[in-house]
Amino acid sequence: MRLLLLSKKLKQAGKILFIGITGLPLGVSTYVLDRVPPGTVDVILSYCHYGINDSTLEDLLPYLKTKGVGVISASPLAMGLLTESRPPEWHPASPKLKVFLCIIQ
Repeated sequence: MRLLLLSKKLKQAGKILFIGITGLPLGVSTYVLDRVPPGTVDVILSYCHYGINDSTLEDLLPYLKTKGVGVISASPLAMGLLTESRPPEWHPASPKLKVFLCIIQ
């Protein structure tokens, strides 16, 4: 949190334009936004939470709007999960989902 507050001072001084945060679990964003002053965070970067296999980011959009925070939705193909090639071993999807997607391809 201290880094975000320092970043806000740099923004006020004109040294940086925007402040953003990211974290794979969406709870990271709400945890941070609930603990910093309004206007500290301008944007969140969310991975794999707005696609055909996971739309949980959609539930968070009204909350982000009330906080005045923009959204960048990264990895629309779910880090390879929704492609013809198999996702990497470290992919956070459940093994059941990985197997299912391999079967239907």
